[in-house]
Amino acid sequence: MGFYQYENSCLPCDFSTPCISCLNLNVCLECDTAYILNNNDSNCIPDLTNCTVTRADYTIDPNTGGFMCPDCDSGLSWNFDPLNPGCQLCSTVYENCTTCSMNDCTACVAGYIPVANGQGCQLPIPNCSDNYVNSQFPGYGIDPKEGYFCNQCNLGYFWNATSWSCASCSSSITDCTRCAVNAGQSSPVCTRCSRGTTSS
Repeated sequence: MGFYQYENSCLPCDFSTPCISCLNLNVCLECDTAYILNNNDSNCIPDLTNCTVTRADYTIDPNTGGFMCPDCDSGLSWNFDPLNPGCQLCSTVYENCTTCSMNDCTACVAGYIPVANGQGCQLPIPNCSDNYVNSQFPGYGIDPKEGYFCNQCNLGYFWNATSWSCASCSSSITDCTRCAVNAGQSSPVCTRCSRGTTSS
């Protein structure tokens, strides 16, 4: 415990966490080993763990205003949850995530793929014939606002930008088994009808 001078007396730094030097009763200046000075309230908080950089290189978490590690240990990612910040396992930060970098999920459990912005996992697009490869080279297209879209739906389906899914041709055109959406158009054109019908 540290002390500060008040008039002609030396008074203890009366903090709940180890403060070894303080300006007054409310402002800590230096913390004991394993603690860091919280830039929010001038109190001592436990130091960051699983971080590859020193305290001098800590950054500020935009969600909490507290310190943030800019480079977590391998296999960990920074959790921006204000109630539980810190360098944590990929599966803790991103549900169904198995591999992550500092701020992105790069691989998910079987049956899931990383979302376009890397902030979690999602199911693949149903009835999409493109194979997802990885976040750098996806078989899917990427819309900056909506995320993934399918470049080529399975036969009998077309990409519906309204429902943001591969929709069946027959849902838009009666008795249509194959269709396509021409450039600059939003509605599909039937390219093959069911037996006994013709396209108009």
